[in-house]
Amino acid sequence: MINLISASLLVVTSSLVAAPPAVAPSATGSYRSLVQDSALAIDQGRFEDAITAIDAAQAQLEIPMAELAYNRAVANYRLGNWPAAASDFTEAIALTDDQSLLSDSVYNLGNVTHRQVVESLQAGNETGAQQAIDQLETAQAELDSALNHYRTAIESQVDDGDARANAEMTWDLIKQLQQMQEQLEQQQQQQQDQQQQQQQQDQQQQDQQQQDQQQQDQQQQDQQQQDQQQQDQQQQDQQQQDQQQQDQQQQDQQQEDQEQEDQEEQDQQKDSEQEDDAEATSSSSKASDDAEASEPRMTREEAERLLQSVRDKERQRRREKAEAEERRPKKPVERDW
Repeated sequence: MINLISASLLVVTSSLVAAPPAVAPSATGSYRSLVQDSALAIDQGRFEDAITAIDAAQAQLEIPMAELAYNRAVANYRLGNWPAAASDFTEAIALTDDQSLLSDSVYNLGNVTHRQVVESLQAGNETGAQQAIDQLETAQAELDSALNHYRTAIESQVDDGDARANAEMTWDLIKQLQQMQEQLEQQQQQQQDQQQQQQQQDQQQQDQQQQDQQQQDQQQQDQQQQDQQQQDQQQQDQQQQDQQQQDQQQQDQQQEDQEQEDQEEQDQQKDSEQEDDAEATSSSSKASDDAEASEPRMTREEAERLLQSVRDKERQRRREKAEAEERRPKKPVERDW
């Protein structure tokens, strides 16, 4: 982490504008009042009003004033407009010859750049972070130009102590900006690596969730198919059971009808036998009566033997008739089931 000093904010006072630079002929309003208004607005926290007054004052100058550029940077810094503040601090670096103002501008430029890079990386704004780092390079270029100016002064006057001191201080500021840039670039790279790693983890988690969802959908589909198969099997078993029950009912009905038919035939056969017995008995009695009338009367034993012979013949005739009936094909009985 870069160790940055607190912002040393310079506010232009009335003493700094006692001898204002040349004012454009077409300017409107008082340069002095605009500068004073901007200073008062900064003191009162009206930073947007201060920026408006500073821009109006700078517009009246042929060459922009470094102190006003610095004050404008302070106002933007207080508003949280990091890119605008960095640009204004860089302009102050390019315009000033004052080593104190130059030092404050460099420190505060590093502070603003650090804030912009951190917030941009946290928001995922790589472009904003890179723009802040590029601003440091612009400031270094301005300091390099100033350093070359001091070197030229030293070459022309070797014993110029002020130029030598200013050159050494400018060189230290350049080294400081380079160190800031390296640290911010390193922090940017670390943030990018972390974001890339997080994206990979998120992608892996998303892929895993998608895979789990597909597996869950497949299991649900398999369960539905299994339930459908089970339902179909139950329905098939129920149909088969119903068919078996229906067949059993038909079979029972046929058996019942057959038993009833057999019973009717037995009853009919029994009635027929009774009729035949009665007819045989009548015939036997008539024959006995006729025999008694034409011939000598038979004994009881002879009459019983004759009657038994007639009965035997009748039973034989019935058995033959029943056997013939059984051999004859039976016509199926139509049922309305």
